[in-house]
Amino acid sequence: MSSGRIVISGATGGVSQRLEINDFVQNAKFFTLYIRALQLTLRLESLQSVDEVKDASFFGIGGIHGEPYIAWNGATGSFAPGKWPFGGYCTHGSALFPTWHRPYVLLIEQLLQQSAINAAAKFTVDTQSWKDAAVQFRVPYWDWAKNTVPPAEVINSPTLTITNFDGSSVEVDNPIMHYRFKNMPLPFDPPFDQLPTTLRHPDGSGNENIDELKSALSSIQTQTSDDTMALLNMVNDWPTFSNHRDSAGSQTNSLESIHDNIHVQVGGQGHMSSPNVAAFDPIFYLHHANVDRLLSLWSALNLDVVVNKSPNDQMGTFTLSPDTTLDVSTDLSPFWDSESTFWQSSKLFNDNKHFYNTDKLGYTYPDFATINRNQPTEVKNAAQNSVNVLLQQTPASIFNVNSDRDDVDQWYNWTARIRVKKFELGRSFSVLIFLGDVPKESKDWLGSNNLVGVHHVFANSSAGECENCNTNINLIHEGFIHLNRHLLRVKPNQTAFDPETIKPYLKEQLHWRTIDTNGQPVQVNSLEVTVISVTLSKASDSNFPATGDRQLHQGVTSGRPGGTTQHTRD
Repeated sequence: MSSGRIVISGATGGVSQRLEINDFVQNAKFFTLYIRALQLTLRLESLQSVDEVKDASFFGIGGIHGEPYIAWNGATGSFAPGKWPFGGYCTHGSALFPTWHRPYVLLIEQLLQQSAINAAAKFTVDTQSWKDAAVQFRVPYWDWAKNTVPPAEVINSPTLTITNFDGSSVEVDNPIMHYRFKNMPLPFDPPFDQLPTTLRHPDGSGNENIDELKSALSSIQTQTSDDTMALLNMVNDWPTFSNHRDSAGSQTNSLESIHDNIHVQVGGQGHMSSPNVAAFDPIFYLHHANVDRLLSLWSALNLDVVVNKSPNDQMGTFTLSPDTTLDVSTDLSPFWDSESTFWQSSKLFNDNKHFYNTDKLGYTYPDFATINRNQPTEVKNAAQNSVNVLLQQTPASIFNVNSDRDDVDQWYNWTARIRVKKFELGRSFSVLIFLGDVPKESKDWLGSNNLVGVHHVFANSSAGECENCNTNINLIHEGFIHLNRHLLRVKPNQTAFDPETIKPYLKEQLHWRTIDTNGQPVQVNSLEVTVISVTLSKASDSNFPATGDRQLHQGVTSGRPGGTTQHTRD
């Protein structure tokens, strides 16, 4: 007898490409089907219009990530009643972060394609091509390393023009901008319980500031590009790659940390800034499709590295008991791959035990579309080509700053490492790094010419109800801000960035501040900022330099609130 479970198998119709959102919106058929699948049109029952109490509704799928903290699709765990309070499925700050989100995006892709196929059957002109397009339909991804500001269709077009079923053009409300909740008040913590739609950068009255959103995203373009290139070229182990927990020896941001920054920049005081409600914003899935793409790219560059065996530190989640050892065989609940079993990281492998080949899941990315995806060497070269393209599009990055100089073979890359208790404030907050004077007024901090970068701590605003959050209350969150691009601006004659020159400058000019999502200053007692340098040298076989010795320079920030102390560790 069938259990009635939603079994996640991915889109049907073979292997098709997930397209970058800027290319996706130019494909009239894909884009029309995407909008039709998200929105109620004619008698078509779409994903956003299904009864919210159902697991297959947009609300039900969004709730997997956090609130309203109810069981999804029968995944209830095995704990005795009253012994283990339900707190959701989130695996943030975990070695499972990249792989847990893969079947999550696969689920939304599967259900959206089903709606797209239903929509395609309604067309009375060019019928077969619409049906073919629906079979090829896959969710788009937003490549924020290339464009931190997505196209207007995603962030500032209240209405869209798409193709009607008779072939004419029709203007419809834009379902990518917001999700409109249907049952008020909502079973969420304040202030989200009273908001009828998802919001991005709202003010105190619930009015969105789209110009502020675009400015916030534009301001992190170089930082995001540098972080992504560093992730793909300086990180070779799974713990450092996968999540934002502190990791000895790390020198740049993890995939999760980069992801965190995008969440908070998109949300402001809105839904994307809080993990407990972020997945109700439709942009969440464009964002996480790119996180999934970076998992594929990084895995192609690190062919033999997979999920490391690690303890489920400080308790667990609703379906992962405290004594669980996390590894490639850990259940990625609540995502069923059959009526009785869950997806596991190992089940996401291809035959060669690699994450980059997603053919069996029904999709691939343009990075790998034209090659033999069963040949690791071809795949690795293709991934490196994609990184090289990003490098060429990002001048004066931390990597190519000396690329045109024959007299410089080695130099130093400098970063400010940020460590802080993730749940100290019980909500998201940000650490701002400056080189030079900090404006007196906090309202001027984010627009300051001396602002080097912002590191966002993506923390659950209802952490007391999230089991993984509540039991990890002292979890240390780690992030990095690269300094070289900005050092070059204030010291344009520098080539080697040697410690004898840079350390005295940083000791005098490096400053930091902390703010909440309202932009208001907050005190974070656990904050520790440490300066780290890594030697880089030109490589004969790569456009990217080779990394060498790594050193902590504790004296640069010691003696100041939020600086290093005698207890600072690697």
